[in-house]
Amino acid sequence: MGGAGAVVLAELAVDVCCCRRWGRARAEVNEAFAVGRAVEAQTVADQIDVVEYSPLMDEHTCGACAKIDGEQFPFGSARYYETMPPYRGCHGSRGRADACRCVHLFLFKGRTV
Repeated sequence: MGGAGAVVLAELAVDVCCCRRWGRARAEVNEAFAVGRAVEAQTVADQIDVVEYSPLMDEHTCGACAKIDGEQFPFGSARYYETMPPYRGCHGSRGRADACRCVHLFLFKGRTV
């Protein structure tokens, strides 16, 4: 194959490659965001009352994350570490845990939402 057909295939290959890289980059950013939040939470641990698991509830939220939406647990507990984003139980919108977009919400003592 040559000419226009080859150009179309080459463009398609670039699109697929870029999409895969974009997906991986998005996963890395989500994880870095979660780790940054967890590290910062450690600096104010004595002020945190509870932690709440919060998925981004849309059509891409997996069943595992939706099931624990709103669950609260003590900061630093086993459940806190078990659900730390990116949640290992997440199936992602495409069956991949690296697609997790959930966060821990840190609820502070003496504050109401």
